[in-house]
Amino acid sequence: MHGTEGLSQDWYAPRRLVRLAVGTGGAGEGHAHLVLERLQAGTRGAFDVQALAVSSTADPEEPDSLIAALLAGEADFAACSAERVPVELPVGIRLEGAMRASDPYYRLLAKAECTGLDSLPDGAHIAVCDAAARAQILFKHPSFDVELARSEQALLSGMSRDLWDAAIVSASSCDDPHLQLRTVPATQIAAPSGRGVIALLMSDRSDPSEPWRRLLNEPDAEDCLLSERAFLARMASRGAGLPIARATRFGGRLELTGLLADPDGAWLLSARASGPPSFGRILGLEAAESCRELLSLQRLPSSSMRSGRSRA
Repeated sequence: MHGTEGLSQDWYAPRRLVRLAVGTGGAGEGHAHLVLERLQAGTRGAFDVQALAVSSTADPEEPDSLIAALLAGEADFAACSAERVPVELPVGIRLEGAMRASDPYYRLLAKAECTGLDSLPDGAHIAVCDAAARAQILFKHPSFDVELARSEQALLSGMSRDLWDAAIVSASSCDDPHLQLRTVPATQIAAPSGRGVIALLMSDRSDPSEPWRRLLNEPDAEDCLLSERAFLARMASRGAGLPIARATRFGGRLELTGLLADPDGAWLLSARASGPPSFGRILGLEAAESCRELLSLQRLPSSSMRSGRSRA
């Protein structure tokens, strides 16, 4: 009897091995899961994804070890938090795409009676998860005592022990039944560039036409990320203040808000740019030039040099 009856599909459609480098810990596992899920949905199992957890001597979410694995040819591509990717990538590495993993917003962690930062009294003790949140809160609420915690876990643990009146976190869940999480709009506190986005990194030796880029990359997320990174790169050369960028797609337009803040909240400059998504990098540079011009024209107050006591 002739024909192909009884033959499995793998006989004529072998699965292709793809090596994915991710960080260790929960974040790396989450990135690997999302990439694997997306590839399996788009190719019906055509790829066999081997997730390589690459350990780091420093913060497991830093991409240095992933970049080293790409340069050494140990992985085909890497997935990491876009927030941690350096503005200037090392020679031989390129940003090949972006995936949205979660929303980019901060959350206010506090007791139920606290409905927002504006509901807190003067002199309130606040803990935050990063310098961007601290700078913006101190600018808008100079009477607050704002502390930068060592880690997100330290924030959650400290709030459970009543160390602060409230905390600004990036976590989307909390196990303490006495505390509530409330989303903070980006118009109140803008999160750092890349928050909630997975960056896809590849070696320059890799073929840019590899099919997994088309399956994984989200053009909307990539356009926003490239615009934000263009702003950060241009502001980094200025060397003054803390640059913060947040881009959003509205229909067929991309809108970028660029901020330059004193780390201790003494001043904050803002610039906006809007245009076609394909002009993302240009919009980032345009907003950066506006901030630089404002910086040169204004006599800014010196830093208040407020420094929080780390109690977590």
